[in-house]
Amino acid sequence: MNLISSAIHCPSSLPDLEDQLDLLVDAGAQSLLILAAHSPAWHCEQIISVISKYNIPIVGGIFPQVLLGDQAYDEGFVVAALNCPLDIVCINHLSSGDESIAAQLLNNREKLIKAKTHITLIDGLAANIERLVECMYELMGLNVTAVGGGAGALDFVQRPCLFTREGALEDAAIIAGVPSPIHLGVAHGWEVMDGPYLVTGSEQNMLTTLNYTPAFEIYREKVEAASGERFDDTNFFSIAKTYPLGIEGLDGSLTVRDPINLRGTKLMCVGEVPQNSTVYILKGRREGLIKAAGVAAATAYNAYRRQSATTPYSGLLFDCISRSLFLESQFEQELALIQHTLGDNGICVGALTLGEISNTSNGIVSLLNKSTVIGVL
Repeated sequence: MNLISSAIHCPSSLPDLEDQLDLLVDAGAQSLLILAAHSPAWHCEQIISVISKYNIPIVGGIFPQVLLGDQAYDEGFVVAALNCPLDIVCINHLSSGDESIAAQLLNNREKLIKAKTHITLIDGLAANIERLVECMYELMGLNVTAVGGGAGALDFVQRPCLFTREGALEDAAIIAGVPSPIHLGVAHGWEVMDGPYLVTGSEQNMLTTLNYTPAFEIYREKVEAASGERFDDTNFFSIAKTYPLGIEGLDGSLTVRDPINLRGTKLMCVGEVPQNSTVYILKGRREGLIKAAGVAAATAYNAYRRQSATTPYSGLLFDCISRSLFLESQFEQELALIQHTLGDNGICVGALTLGEISNTSNGIVSLLNKSTVIGVL
């Protein structure tokens, strides 16, 4: 089944959004995915005032930028009309922890296990995102295939950023199930600069100590020496976006973690850095990141073609906002390479995100940072 029947970008105007939704619903859309750019500073309630009148499933979020084909937009909406109803599960109060997350997933198990693909939108600044994806895997095992990313804004202030027809959500996740299987490609392209270090202290998404030393002390010394810049003189994230952390897996692969802010000598990351894990400080080369995005696109598209050679594809792209900030004007090359690799026989929509959700090579659903996640179905 071709998931996306059509997709449009419309300007930052609620009347324009309503006009476009009317056209898509009249044309037979069975559900809608709405990706809103944060600028201007939308409140979810404004969007809900428009979408609440429609009697089909609608999910969406507010992201730093939104994507359609090879174009990134820092304002307006990308709206995708879908050819099937979405089976929607909302997981609230992620910060409440393991028991609350597990109970909510278990209460919705029958709905969740019916889906072959779970489009998963999260509050990118919520705690316990790793526990959410772990619980999804524990509940459904290899039957869960997830693709998605974190909503929010680059001021890193947590506020309602997800929505359905029923209301706005903060500290939450939306899992929208579809009946078609998806083929995934994931890559990041970041390289080791320094390490390894042992994580000797962490509190959820706060990295407190490395090798029993305050985390920022080590990070500052290595990054300032490599960059020639000083954190005292510059906004933290403007330097840190070039030097993420990499958590080493049992197979030697690196899961990237994005330090986005400071709390004293603690590094605030998008996602947890587990205690007793091994981490490296990474660096990026622009050509390496762009090439990795092409590899992700080729992996997803080639797997799709092996099963659906003639059907127009539907693409879902969740690309980390900090890749765009790092690549600057060259980010256009990344999007162009992805679109060229996927080809013109289909529609690709997505967003620039605060963290990405995908199954990794071992099948486990994971929270990623600074990565390109592409799903084709």
